[in-house]
Amino acid sequence: MLLLFLLFTSIPIFEVYLLLFVSDVIGGAETLFLVILTGFIGASFAKSQGRAVLVKLQQRLASGQMPGSESVEALLIFLGGVLLLTPGFATDIFGLCCLFPFTRPLIAKFVQRHFEKRVQNGQIIYFTNMKSSYDYSSSDGMYQDHIEDDARDVTPESKDQIDSQDTSSKKQ
Repeated sequence: MLLLFLLFTSIPIFEVYLLLFVSDVIGGAETLFLVILTGFIGASFAKSQGRAVLVKLQQRLASGQMPGSESVEALLIFLGGVLLLTPGFATDIFGLCCLFPFTRPLIAKFVQRHFEKRVQNGQIIYFTNMKSSYDYSSSDGMYQDHIEDDARDVTPESKDQIDSQDTSSKKQ
């Protein structure tokens, strides 16, 4: 929580400092023009890169493969677009790094490794095939969240057997 507070306060302060510094060097109107220009360029670049990654993601899904790095790259493109629309030069530099096709895979690998380590250490828990229901009848008037986990380990050999069990249980 403290880290988020520091990020949300220190980054804008640093961005304002950079904007004032650059405006002293090249002028206020030119600085404003650069900020607006990076926003437009970033939006169009994010759109084109997003389409390219979306095509790769769809190709992977169509061939029956799970998208791995493509989904992380799609998130990085979204983040890069948001950062480029945010006024400031430091966020623009990081946003461009998220958008460039030669730097984005490096950042994506770092992000994937980071999350894989956190999942292995138990710091991130994820559920699959969850059904959620809410119980509004608790004694304090607050609702209780009930999660019914229906996850199973599936191998290619057992997939057909599980699918037939699911189909027969739905008919009953």
